[in-house]
Formats: sequence, structure tokens, C-alpha cells
Amino acid sequence: MGPIERKKAAELIDEDSVFTSAIDDDEPTEEELRASVRRSMQQALAGETRSADDALEEIRRELASYADARQDH
Repeated sequence: MGPIERKKAAELIDEDSVFTSAIDDDEPTEEELRASVRRSMQQALAGETRSADDALEEIRRELASYADARQDH
């Protein structure tokens, strides 16, 4: 592949990436990610944290509840 073909291929990939990211609503934008990190840092600096043990216990409870609900159907 020559330089012209590589350039055209790169342009197609870039165009496709822009189109794909525009329709992919499941992925957060860079702005949303930055805002989330900013909020997290502000919460941490304000002391709005909890222990890892508490967080993991909540996750275990939620997973158990989800598993129970799936078994009922």
C-alpha cells in the first residue's frame, strides 16, 4: 500500500470513528469522564468517603438481591 492509499485508509478510519462514537450512547464522552473524576475528587476532599469493606458489602448485597430476583422468574 502506497502513501496515498494509506492516507485515504486513515481518513476513512477517522471518519468511521467519529460516526461510531456519535451513535454509541453507552460510552461516556471525555467531558463526562472528566466531570465524574472532578466530582469524585471533590467528594474525597470533602471527606465524603466510606471504607472499602462497606462498599464491598453493599455490592455483595446488591448481587445477592439480583441473583434472587433472577431465580424467581
